Amino acid sequence: MSIKRIISFVDGGEYTFCEALIEQARTEGADAVRLLGEVSEPMKNQITACGISLSHSAEIVGCWALNGPELDNVLSEFYTDTNVNITAPATNHYYRNRPVFPISPAKAGTHLLMDLLEGFGYARGHEAPLRPEPGMWHYLEYTNAHTGARDFFVDSVRKNVHGNRLHPFARNPCVLLYRHPYDILLSEANYYHKDGNTLFSGYLSKLSFEERLLRLVDDPWMLGTLRDRVGQFIPWMDFPNVISVSFEELVGPKGGGSLEMQENAIWSLQLKLHVPGNPSTFASSIFNPESPTFNAGKIGRHLDGFSDAVQLALGRLSDDFVTGFGYKQNNRFSDKIEKYIKTKPEYSVIDFSDVDILHKRNFLGYNIIGFQGGFIGVPLNKNDITQQDIIYGNNVETVIFLIYQKLLPS
Repeated sequence: MSIKRIISFVDGGEYTFCEALIEQARTEGADAVRLLGEVSEPMKNQITACGISLSHSAEIVGCWALNGPELDNVLSEFYTDTNVNITAPATNHYYRNRPVFPISPAKAGTHLLMDLLEGFGYARGHEAPLRPEPGMWHYLEYTNAHTGARDFFVDSVRKNVHGNRLHPFARNPCVLLYRHPYDILLSEANYYHKDGNTLFSGYLSKLSFEERLLRLVDDPWMLGTLRDRVGQFIPWMDFPNVISVSFEELVGPKGGGSLEMQENAIWSLQLKLHVPGNPSTFASSIFNPESPTFNAGKIGRHLDGFSDAVQLALGRLSDDFVTGFGYKQNNRFSDKIEKYIKTKPEYSVIDFSDVDILHKRNFLGYNIIGFQGGFIGVPLNKNDITQQDIIYGNNVETVIFLIYQKLLPS
């Protein structure tokens, strides 16, 4: 019996789970399965009554748990396995039951990550509402994935109510895609100057390739340094709910990487996000040269060498933004890859979404308040407020729309 890595998820209770595991064993021609987690005696009896034995070394594995965190603990044993067939329950951590937030520096291969998430089955999302749709990827804020940690945890905390603690970030998985900063620099220099690619393309369009590199390494007037732009993503790697994966892993052989490394990264992501399927299936479809921001999609291009002037400019910067991601001189791959493949994500259990909090004061004569898991607009100019006066919505934007609709002349 030859089994490659695959995982399937089952809706239902213990009986349904065991039936699915039994069917999986029969399909593979296996006479034994391995059971992990809080497995009850009736579950064991249901399986052995069908003539299937229980073995600690079987490649057909049933991972049973009642909730997502417990299942995360069980699945973490298999992050580096290369030959296993797993059946698990669809808990609250199943990918269709919660959102995911992609994060990456600009020009780090963001579309590669988007394509993978959508290949997993996530629907395309937008800026995250306070109650994001499950089974979708959402930007943490605004309309791109390039949110630096300092912006999110300092600037956005100042701007948003309750210190931004209502944001769903901490309770859900995020995936950080990082890349060698010198390859990001090359990608910037090949992309930013073209008309229409950026609003600031004119700032670079009259420069030669080397002049663009020099300005992108250290621009005191507008763009800052390469360290400024890329280094602000390093803190994300320390958050327990952020799953870090490198471009060099995901790009695969078409981008100069390896199929083994690509499938290992995808398998680890599947187990952490609770996504069913086979990593080889996903790996075959994520490299997309038709991406609107695609340039070369190759790893280690910086090893072809920079000019003396560019090397001197890079040498003036601290290399902490390179080593912070685990890269070293003349090395295409981060030395943090193995660490992050083996790191189990953890999530906050504190949910402020049901806390009654004033979001907008006196908006066109209404206070907009988070209330009992939803939002309401309460008029300020009435002494006796009835239920008909209150505007209800699932999010602040809906309440704002309904307020406008109510105030517009019919």
